Amino acid sequence: MSAALKRLGNIINPSVTPITKEKFFNDLLNQSKQRLVINPETIVSRQNNPHLQQALHKSQQFSQRALQQHIDPAALEIDNLLSSIGIPSNISSTRSYPTTHYVLEPGVYYKRQHKLPQGQPRPTQQSPGVIQEFIGFKDTPMMDWDVAGPYHADRNATIRHLGDVEENIQNYLKQNPESTLRLYQSPGGYRAFDLTTRQSPTQYNQSFELLNVDPDYRIISQQRPDVLRYEGPIALNDTERFNVRINPKVGRVDWVAQPIAELKGAKATVDPTSIRRVREYHDTPIKQNFLQGEAQVAGIEKVKENLPTASEFLQKQVKAYLGL
Repeated sequence: MSAALKRLGNIINPSVTPITKEKFFNDLLNQSKQRLVINPETIVSRQNNPHLQQALHKSQQFSQRALQQHIDPAALEIDNLLSSIGIPSNISSTRSYPTTHYVLEPGVYYKRQHKLPQGQPRPTQQSPGVIQEFIGFKDTPMMDWDVAGPYHADRNATIRHLGDVEENIQNYLKQNPESTLRLYQSPGGYRAFDLTTRQSPTQYNQSFELLNVDPDYRIISQQRPDVLRYEGPIALNDTERFNVRINPKVGRVDWVAQPIAELKGAKATVDPTSIRRVREYHDTPIKQNFLQGEAQVAGIEKVKENLPTASEFLQKQVKAYLGL
């Protein structure tokens, strides 16, 4: 009660000096000591592309404009008071760090998005949330399968285990013998990249259906996100894409994605651009930052747990791929 009365007093007679959103969120997020795994400035600068530099500058300007806005202390107190009694409120516009979109190279996008634990109305010093990092490929297909459990709703779970994923992929490879799919175990299911086909999510729609992926992922991939435009040849955020998370979900400390096998059709080929993209923007950042120590051990144990559901052929492949 005393805390609530104090907040009411601050609302009536605010004595706190207004601060910027940048300081507010930095004070919160510094508690988590999160280290971002993608540095857009470094990636763009090494390409010596003035159009990419221009797009980067516009992204930075957008972020700075949002972060330099001042917070109304009374509005912030109202938000905190209402949230403390279970009423969602965001009068001060401080529920989440501004989402920022970047172009890393033509056809490769990067998003930083603040995520809170499920059911938490606002960030707090004790639970500030995390900046989730996503890579988006315009035409390097990615697929996602969820297993029912604590991480996913039943409607998203289209498979039970590795054996189901293998069956889906083998059905796909029979109809697409030129394809190569790189498969990963994740904490809540599986993901894969098609290293052969170069298609947009809409063009890949029939393949999504054949592979029986998470229906929400299929829909989201084909949506055009909110457009952030500027006068230049490279738009920041104007295309459907295959989005993939490259750091742990909020509330989890895990390995993100453990590569386990490459499944190939009878006439398999690979696209060099897709191979490079997946390596540079997905595999390497995850391996260097999360597939280490105890997290890697946990990932391998998860693979072993599901291995008996696969065919002997795939079991041998996975064991050889991981050196088990």
